[in-house]
Amino acid sequence: MMDRWIKAAGSCADSELLQKATEFAAVGDLVIACYTDRFLAVRADRLSALPSFETLLELRVFNETRELWAHRSALGRPFSWRIADDAVLKQNAMQESDDFLKEPENHFMDSVQTLDIDTTVTLGTDEYGSRRLRTTVGGAYALPIAENENCVRIRSYVRYDENGVGSVADARLLGFGCQGKEATP
Repeated sequence: MMDRWIKAAGSCADSELLQKATEFAAVGDLVIACYTDRFLAVRADRLSALPSFETLLELRVFNETRELWAHRSALGRPFSWRIADDAVLKQNAMQESDDFLKEPENHFMDSVQTLDIDTTVTLGTDEYGSRRLRTTVGGAYALPIAENENCVRIRSYVRYDENGVGSVADARLLGFGCQGKEATP
């Protein structure tokens, strides 16, 4: 049985991943791509502009309610992928016999992680339209965030064992936002 929040899961070759990601992506979705030699973050409308997936190790296409996560442990191997979807979680939770487990909110924990951004430096945007950022110790990265966004929101899904003890079984990105405010998808 798949976890309550999983809509679908499987595996695919790197040559099939772009099509799968493109079919999944909706207007406004965000993409995080981790290659062997770089990290890229773009809006989903720029997905096809990403470099070849031959050296890709992880891809996340996400918004506030769902995420496609594809990953592999080594180049040349197929990608394992899963779609986490809060609508599926809500539907599956309603079928539970236990009153506690009927509540979708009891199957996840949200957290906010502040991004390390040196706000004294303005670097413009990269070739994918993402904002170039510098950390407070000089590292560089780019994210598709607005000027006032300074955090990433994460949802950690909880799996319960037969004794009712919960543990984090999966996590996904929800979006970026401002500390103390709702994140933008």
